[in-house]
Amino acid sequence: MRLWRRPEVWAALVVLATGAAPIFLPVHTQLELDDWAVELRRTGVPAQGYIFEQSISDRDRRTMHFRYQADGVTHQEGVGCWEVCPQPGVTVPIWYNADDPLDFVTDFGELSGDRGMAQGLLGVAGLVLVGVSVWLVFVARDQARLRGNLVVLVDPMFSFVDGKAARRARSSVAAIALLESLEGKHIRELWLYNGFAWPVVEWLQEKAYTGPRPDIGTVILSADEPGLTRALREWAYDVAVGPRGRELT
Repeated sequence: MRLWRRPEVWAALVVLATGAAPIFLPVHTQLELDDWAVELRRTGVPAQGYIFEQSISDRDRRTMHFRYQADGVTHQEGVGCWEVCPQPGVTVPIWYNADDPLDFVTDFGELSGDRGMAQGLLGVAGLVLVGVSVWLVFVARDQARLRGNLVVLVDPMFSFVDGKAARRARSSVAAIALLESLEGKHIRELWLYNGFAWPVVEWLQEKAYTGPRPDIGTVILSADEPGLTRALREWAYDVAVGPRGRELT
């Protein structure tokens, strides 16, 4: 099965599409906040904000707490310490929103309150989803690679010298049952011990005629036997002879 046809790949594309949008949400939000800070400084009501306290959250996030007057009313609001973090006791110029006095910007460009936190969390979630989608693609690729390297060995005694992984059958009956269980999967190599070959070859001929035809790359016989070779090639199976002394032990 081609990689792009695998359900894991389609699942990865869905997860990727779901996660890609939130990744850009924090960037988009920050750009909007930057524009609003400029607009608020241009159109907001000027005032003096007195920093009366600093606090540190459980996540080591430092916050400055402002006190200021707006239309004769005293307000208090926090501003996150990022690039600039004046100490308590300092008075800082601010510009507040006439419609919402708790909405203000400092002269060093920081907006009041916790803004963009939710979008930031969504961005992290989107990044995780993208990571999951990449993982799904690698899983699908590895599974496709394993399926593409499927080898079936029909032999009562011998195995591969190099320890090559193979699905094993020790009789013709077991071989046919194994091949039936692998229907729809690509078998790169089918190694056949000639002593068990004829029942398997007849089954291969029948399946080639009635369908579905087994998806086998090469049938490798344990010895050169013209009758077996001709019977397989008549039904368009690729046939080779395996050098037992070198491949099997």
